[in-house]
Amino acid sequence: MKKRIFVVISVMVLFVLTLAIFKIVTQKEDAILNVGYSIESLDHAPIMIIADINLSDKYGIKVNLIPLKGGKEVREALALGKIDFGLGGVGHFLIPIAKGAPVKIISFLTESPTQIFVRPDKTVTKFSDISGKNVASRIGGSSNLIFRFILKKEGIDTNTINFLDIDKTITPIALMNKKIVDLALAGDGEEPLYYKAGAVLFEDWVNKGYANEPFPKSVIAVNTDFSEKNVDDVSNFILAIIDAEKYIKEHPNDAAEIIAKHIKKGSAGAVDYSPEDIINSWRVTKYVLWKDPNVLVEFSKLSKELGNTPKELSKEQIFDLRFEEVLKNGQAEIYQSNN
Repeated sequence: MKKRIFVVISVMVLFVLTLAIFKIVTQKEDAILNVGYSIESLDHAPIMIIADINLSDKYGIKVNLIPLKGGKEVREALALGKIDFGLGGVGHFLIPIAKGAPVKIISFLTESPTQIFVRPDKTVTKFSDISGKNVASRIGGSSNLIFRFILKKEGIDTNTINFLDIDKTITPIALMNKKIVDLALAGDGEEPLYYKAGAVLFEDWVNKGYANEPFPKSVIAVNTDFSEKNVDDVSNFILAIIDAEKYIKEHPNDAAEIIAKHIKKGSAGAVDYSPEDIINSWRVTKYVLWKDPNVLVEFSKLSKELGNTPKELSKEQIFDLRFEEVLKNGQAEIYQSNN
């Protein structure tokens, strides 16, 4: 009898061990996703949240953050397949897409008005004052695209303006101290840096309502060679982004602390936002997941007209619409809006 019980127990133990070993052997390893972003950009805060509170573990993915210097480096790395995902301005990604690179946008990220700063000496107050001036702006970025769109509307020939692509960490100094530029387009969340430097908003920009007009700014793009082979991983990455935006919405103080520390550490102290600065920036910069993709079609028309891209693009050429439903649902749940 005892021998029989021993045999039964042994068989059960062996069975359990076999199942455990099978599970270990067959268990899929977490996918490693290489994500390019700007470590100094508040637009890219959701990816910082994912990294810092390990949201990606929930979905069986590991997010490997790769700091890059602005949208230009991000788009180039994405087009070459050196990264799987890239965060950056809308205008940056229209360029490789129009040139046939394996890139598509998968989600919107932020929307906000573009702000333009000048020195408080009243030398530049009207649109008519801009001709012949030096403007600090990221060439190909969404703010640059929007600014040129407004200039065209105001009848200003952009060929009479000198656009200078200056590192955003020193642009306030270039404007106020060195006086290398006469106007500066501030990226989202960078306004406090200009106010601290003593700069003021461009008067005509404010008076004509452009300072309060929101435009899509940052988006998330994917290398399509990667996405075609890893649809589930892309879907899980989007779910992690949705969770990150939900965390920011529900825990703004904690999120601001995380983001401030992430940016300060990553920039070696060159950019030092306080949590209060970050929370204040959210009064203007809004995180989004979904908007009508046709707005990007209009952007592509302008980009073609300005000579930034070789052709206009359709909605399907710009956007990977396979994730539309989950993004719409996330937008509705978090922001009570379908945009």
